[in-house]
Amino acid sequence: MLQLYFANLEVREDLLAGPMGPYLPALAVKLSELGYSRGQARRLIVTADALGRWLKQQGVTPTEATADHVRAYAASQQRTPAGKLRDTATGLTHLVEYLKPWGILCKPLPCSPADQHLQRFDDYLQRVRGLAQNTRHAYAHYLRRFLKDFFGETAPDWSTLTASRIW
Repeated sequence: MLQLYFANLEVREDLLAGPMGPYLPALAVKLSELGYSRGQARRLIVTADALGRWLKQQGVTPTEATADHVRAYAASQQRTPAGKLRDTATGLTHLVEYLKPWGILCKPLPCSPADQHLQRFDDYLQRVRGLAQNTRHAYAHYLRRFLKDFFGETAPDWSTLTASRIW
């Protein structure tokens, strides 16, 4: 199926030789089934390849990669002078979703002592407050940083959380 998007045999062989190579043919089939244009599918495949090569430089396999790795990769990609993402960073969110069924780019982050509290907070924000996933994710990001700064790697001891300690 890669030949549908990349006519040049050397380009296909290079893609297949990369860390994401074993997954690219199935990704190409998925993109075709979803009705992606040839150009957009090519960009997603190039992004997957570039991400896989970046992960290899970091000493991480695609099956060991977490959401934090994907975010770090995205942050490492410079934008064009016009402010657009380069082809090597196109569609990362979609790419992660498409590769999840094969166990790629979706290893859970290691649990910290605060994760149980973060999960309960997220449940509250979703069920009681009705907040969208992106909003909840942003809140969790700041709360996780606060908990780490305040409690370190130990389990949160809420009795020590006083106004005088925060200010």
